[in-house]
Amino acid sequence: VPWEDFQVYCSYHDKNEYDMVKGMDAANYYKMQIADYVLGNEDRHGANFGFFMNNKSGQLMGLYPLMDHDHAFSEDKDIPSQTSEQDETLQQAAYEAINHAEVSFDNVLGMKKPEDLDDAQWDAVLQRCRELHQRVGMEEYGKLDK
Repeated sequence: VPWEDFQVYCSYHDKNEYDMVKGMDAANYYKMQIADYVLGNEDRHGANFGFFMNNKSGQLMGLYPLMDHDHAFSEDKDIPSQTSEQDETLQQAAYEAINHAEVSFDNVLGMKKPEDLDDAQWDAVLQRCRELHQRVGMEEYGKLDK
């Protein structure tokens, strides 16, 4: 079920779709925020993410794996988030998400540059990973202002 269809369902039933997704699959929702920021993904609209659904029961099972990254690796620093309830950038959404999901940046930070990325694109990915890695757990200890 694409997110845009889920939004229609929520509007007809007077439900907040963001509260519902966080109640159903918060970890993957927050990981999506982080992944889109790290990858500089400019194209995570409502047809590019959604839910697995049990066809027999109609029950939503959780978010399906991320796909459609053909507009990723932007070096723009102010990409608007298309998956956040707030009017915010991907960076702001990732800053909020980083303390709600278990993520490690070690594998990415240890990788060699993929052949299909230019140096600037790869440097942007690494910089975003380092930036988020430094923020992990900092809000819990009062080290960051919101």
